[in-house]
Amino acid sequence: MDDKVNNLKTFGFFKDLKNEDLKVIAQAVSEKEFDSNTIIIEQETEPDITYFLVSGSVRIYRITQEGTEVNLSICGPGEVIGEMAFVDGGVRSANVETLAPSKFLTLAGGDFKNLMTKYPDIAYQLILILTNRVRKLGEFMEESMSQKLPHRTWHVLEILSKYFPNGEITLSQEELSNVVGGTRARVTEILDNLQTEGKIELSHKKIKVL
Repeated sequence: MDDKVNNLKTFGFFKDLKNEDLKVIAQAVSEKEFDSNTIIIEQETEPDITYFLVSGSVRIYRITQEGTEVNLSICGPGEVIGEMAFVDGGVRSANVETLAPSKFLTLAGGDFKNLMTKYPDIAYQLILILTNRVRKLGEFMEESMSQKLPHRTWHVLEILSKYFPNGEITLSQEELSNVVGGTRARVTEILDNLQTEGKIELSHKKIKVL
């Protein structure tokens, strides 16, 4: 119970709540852990759980009608995931896949709605989170559309290095290619250049940002 309360305190969502309130919420949340490359939310499915990311990292992406993956964001600890569908009543708008072994606190949809009703401060925090997410999405999409692949690749590596122990990103080059939106051959070339420049160190399924 104490671990759950302490983890809840790391989220801006709950920053204005008292300890006794957090203990009540802690009773409603569950702890879940997932390995890398696990899809925890599927696009167009009905929402049932909100995820609070305690450790690890995820990528959020959509698949177009033509079958193309469009990356929307990369999230790390302290982020709330899957809450939007409970706000507008719609289906999941995107896929969420773990990029590293990740730990979550999860809250069922009904409990999430009850929290917003009982604690107006949580509803306000949700507005702030959604506003910030729209801003970050705009920045991420602008980055993807306007910057060339070498710049995008380095930018994504800088983000991911914050969420992997010791800055060692345990992704294969093919997995990284999917995240940055490039071919494996081109991304491999870019990684080789970054290693030559002394920015990264490559080993089997591991990229260490120096």
